[in-house]
Amino acid sequence: MTPILEETLHELGGKIKLFKLNVDKNPQASLQFGVRSIPHFILFKNGKILWKKGGYMTKRELLQSLRGFV
Repeated sequence: MTPILEETLHELGGKIKLFKLNVDKNPQASLQFGVRSIPHFILFKNGKILWKKGGYMTKRELLQSLRGFV
């Protein structure tokens, strides 16, 4: 998913930043945010969750999901 994520974020003009978290090394975070599948996407703004989705997405699906927030 990394190449798709990077392309998508580039197309959105850098308005969204990407941070990755290894849930195997940070199990508390996966519990805190309800991560049940990998990959799992969570969009935060000012510390609040705006959107989250688990599972693989195509670039088109990811762009459609994120465009509403930029």
